[in-house]
Amino acid sequence: ANAGTDQTVECANPSGTPVALDGSGSNDPNNDTLSYTWTGTSISATGPQPTVTLGKGIHTITLTVSDGTASDTDEVVITIQDTTPPVLTIPGNIVVECSAPGGQVVTIGQATATDNCDANPSVSSNAPTMFSLGTTVVTWTAKDDDGNEITGDQSVTVQDTTPPALTVPGDIVVECSVPGGQVVTIGQATATDNCDTNPSVSSNAPTMFSLGT
Repeated sequence: ANAGTDQTVECANPSGTPVALDGSGSNDPNNDTLSYTWTGTSISATGPQPTVTLGKGIHTITLTVSDGTASDTDEVVITIQDTTPPVLTIPGNIVVECSAPGGQVVTIGQATATDNCDANPSVSSNAPTMFSLGTTVVTWTAKDDDGNEITGDQSVTVQDTTPPALTVPGDIVVECSVPGGQVVTIGQATATDNCDTNPSVSSNAPTMFSLGT
């Protein structure tokens, strides 16, 4: 009996990985017709070169070869390993207009991941609850149950391109009471802004107003 060389195979499917066994090196000195039986934990197969489905881990499989009168055995060790990280799909980059001073709630979407050997790899990110004005890089991480992981980045930009809303006092007409210049109380304009709790307000008003508009 010759069960072939030991194999290390990368996991290909959460439900099991197909592995081709090879007992074709077995022989009979009398050239009798041989039967081939493969046995191991949770597997049973026949024939010189069967394909079996194995889960992750180390599998010792025994080949029994018989010519109908006598038999011989040999073992082969098959290792199913998982060293491949998941495939990570991250949402696209986002640009939003600031609408709340002090921090912005942004819906950034959800990254997804698939893996050859883990049907449900974990997906997480370091996204903050509130995004500040400017660009924040969100790093997504996908990890399978064997610890293989991959990361990807998504940028979230909160911009402020909207000017404040300005409320100015009404027009004023006063009678001149001082030659050479008039002191006039013009009131105070106010402003509100989507992103700034205290926008600055200024004017070009002179200290003294001349005759006319």
